[in-house]
Amino acid sequence: KSIAVLPFANRSANQEDAFFVDGIHDDILTHISRISALKVISRTSVMKYRDTTKNLMTIGEELGVATVLEGGVQRAGNQVRVNVQLIDAATDDHLWSDIYDRQLTAANIFAIQTEIATAIADASRATLSPEEQDRLASVPTENLAAYEAYLLGKQRLASDTAASLVEAVDYFQQAIELDPGFALAYAGLADSYVMQVYLGVLAQEEGLAKAQAAADKALALDDRLGEAYNSLAAIKEERGDYEGAEAMYRRALELNPNYAMAYAWYGGLLHFYLGRFEEALALHRKAAELDPLSAGIITSVGLDLESLGRFDEALARYQRALEVDPGYAHAYTYIGDHYRLVSGRLDEAVVWYAKGISLDPGNPSKPIWLAFLFLDLGDFDRAESWIERSLELGPESFWPNFAMYAFHLYRGGEAAALDYGRRVLALNPLFVSS
Repeated sequence: KSIAVLPFANRSANQEDAFFVDGIHDDILTHISRISALKVISRTSVMKYRDTTKNLMTIGEELGVATVLEGGVQRAGNQVRVNVQLIDAATDDHLWSDIYDRQLTAANIFAIQTEIATAIADASRATLSPEEQDRLASVPTENLAAYEAYLLGKQRLASDTAASLVEAVDYFQQAIELDPGFALAYAGLADSYVMQVYLGVLAQEEGLAKAQAAADKALALDDRLGEAYNSLAAIKEERGDYEGAEAMYRRALELNPNYAMAYAWYGGLLHFYLGRFEEALALHRKAAELDPLSAGIITSVGLDLESLGRFDEALARYQRALEVDPGYAHAYTYIGDHYRLVSGRLDEAVVWYAKGISLDPGNPSKPIWLAFLFLDLGDFDRAESWIERSLELGPESFWPNFAMYAFHLYRGGEAAALDYGRRVLALNPLFVSS
């Protein structure tokens, strides 16, 4: 009872409809993922098969699924057509297919998604609970323009760079302005702020306050929204309420058992804050099962292995992440860390760190790793230059200020170090090692 929903074909004459087609695909996938009896592969992994020449048997084997859903979307004027077919990956047999012709409204789009998800459950003999049936039938918004802005926000959120996260905020805010009752848009907005805090684009308390307001609003509108509980968990985690965060992650997974991001972020809580590395590894491996071609999740598995002292396996995970996505900046940073801290190959580390910076130039946390390397070498001028660059990108971010604190300690400037130490603690009161 497992499925991969392959990217839908854009059958419209207008190529600008591609984002709309991707959004329909993403939302159908989200609908199906709420069915607890089905294993559903996440968007990040299935999108790797856009325009693929691989046969369905190969795709099924690579993703570990029994069935594959193919489809296409055509938008013309005020009409939309969605055609789908469910195929047995091992035999290439067609299990079910249908065509949906409807007037182009948000309500009709969600109705199509519900019908497809229900039909897939029936074809897969996956029993739906009454709550799952109710969730599948819900209509998040009836405003088509708000829905389209939301789709664009989700696409920018998935890119996970400093620039794309700022764009995601703009799109989610547009969706909310068009429909103030759109709970999913508030959840997307909350995640955008949380991830900006992770990257150091936003000061911690400013970002978390904005995320909290958005997550609270999402849950006030829909208290069964797994995405919003996941956002709330991340906020509690960053504020040091680890018990509360764990409860929220579990609630998110109860509501959406195929939510790879919740497994990944929950694993991050166990890894970085609670030191439960084996449990973190199990959660990240579950996330990887649901999203096997996500570079971010692959590197999370690597970080767990690294913390367990399995350095060669960790390096192999980082390298695998770059096979999946050569543009994934964080993997270059982790490989740089490996060469600097494990192998002692600072010459190699410089190259990997620099590549990570070039791929995510707006991220204030990237330059500080080069700064730490030059501090190790005693090259204070270069170290200071990289820290100043980092501070320019994120003057209120934790990591650049911590780097300057460390820099003054290295130089023996205790007074300046103390000033930055106070600033670091003001930005993150939980950072007790200061």
